[in-house]
Amino acid sequence: MLAKKITDKIGKISFVDVIRPNEENVFNLRQEKGKYIAKVKSGYQQFQDMNTLFQKLDEAILVSNALTYVEV
Repeated sequence: MLAKKITDKIGKISFVDVIRPNEENVFNLRQEKGKYIAKVKSGYQQFQDMNTLFQKLDEAILVSNALTYVEV
């Protein structure tokens, strides 16, 4: 479920846009440059946080599986 959220976040973040000469708004989103930069930084930080959490959970599962003794 977390992997799906990470994939969705990547799909929603716009990392690249264009600013035409003599304009203050980015082209695709029609936002002010400062707001666009803040939005991208926020989205990237959320992605990093989710990715870090995913890695920690994955590591904890691997350690738990390695330490679990199962007798059949």
